[in-house]
Amino acid sequence: MDLNSALEAYNKVTWGSYYYTAIEKVNQMTGKEMLVRTERIYRTNENAVVTLQLRNVSSVILSAYKLNMEDYFHKFHTIRGVEDLDLALIAPDIMWEVEINGYMDYLPIEQQIEIPFNGPGVYAVNIQEEQLEATTLIICSDIDMVFKSSREEILVFVQNMLNNQPVPNADIIITDGNRILIEGRTGSDGVMLEDFEDIQNMNNICVFVKNDQNIASNVLDVYGLGYSQGLAPKGYIYTDRPVYRPGHTVNFRGIIRDVVDGSYAVAEGKTMDCTVSDVNGRIIFKEEIFFSNFGTFENSITLGENAQEGYYNILLTNDDAGEVFTGKFLVEQYKLEKIKLELEFDRTVYFRGEVLEGLFKAEYYFGEPVINTEISYTLPDGRELKGETDENGEFSFQFDKIQFSPGI
Repeated sequence: MDLNSALEAYNKVTWGSYYYTAIEKVNQMTGKEMLVRTERIYRTNENAVVTLQLRNVSSVILSAYKLNMEDYFHKFHTIRGVEDLDLALIAPDIMWEVEINGYMDYLPIEQQIEIPFNGPGVYAVNIQEEQLEATTLIICSDIDMVFKSSREEILVFVQNMLNNQPVPNADIIITDGNRILIEGRTGSDGVMLEDFEDIQNMNNICVFVKNDQNIASNVLDVYGLGYSQGLAPKGYIYTDRPVYRPGHTVNFRGIIRDVVDGSYAVAEGKTMDCTVSDVNGRIIFKEEIFFSNFGTFENSITLGENAQEGYYNILLTNDDAGEVFTGKFLVEQYKLEKIKLELEFDRTVYFRGEVLEGLFKAEYYFGEPVINTEISYTLPDGRELKGETDENGEFSFQFDKIQFSPGI
């Protein structure tokens, strides 16, 4: 990789549309860069590392400061923002220099550096070189937590991630980001459950957990958190057919389920008022309904010969319990066609120039063919043609479609 030649080539671009791009590349290659990040939380059986992304930095000086995160959380109600601390006022617990492996001028390098910690704890690691400085937070902890909240309760479960056992007597601090709400400890099962009704007025809840030098922390967004809805009685009303003609008898049935102790239960011996109204809302049927031991009912109504067409509503109501269940059916003056006519083709796609062949089939709905009957049909080009069915109720036809445009 000849970076010097690349830099020389960029410096030769002194005009044209790529001039400013070349300047940007030169500044990027010749300037110093240093970014630091911590990939994750480390356990005490692991070696903690920080990852550096560098350019034109041949060595760095690292300083590690052990922090009291409980005091920090009490003051700031978060474990974030460590990089804003003025660490220069504090003597580091550890300080050492690291040479960058494979250093080369202008070459971007990524390197992981192991941090020599012993045991759990929280450390601020400051990385410096002559002109640049960066700070990151490293957490070495064997505990983690699950944090849940409703509008009235807060639950925290703490677990040791090395042996997968609950952590008893872990200290817990809960804040809303501005003030401390709860301070408590986990029980023998690793759980702390607290009632706290003010959650409904908050946006965020911050939790800090400490056990010896092990810590865990998290933030939960509770903005817009609502109350869960309990079960509600349900009903289903249906008819034996979807469509009726005036004068027909409408048979309708229904099934209702009540809620008892948080579960659905059979509405045995229940009574409700049943009404049927026409398209104008006029009540044409009203009766008290008695439910069976299975929570079901059935009834019927005969429509008048002059019943209006449209949707009719079936309504079950229980004013005392505030329950309403609905169903509907349609009334129409429909007429069954006497003849069924079908059109078939031997295939679905024809190429231009090919002759199209089709077949009409006509039969009565009771199954007999419609014989010696004239069929009129219109082609896509507007021509109107006629033909007559044979003794099987069929009429075949064909035509050249060379003048037709491609399509369906």
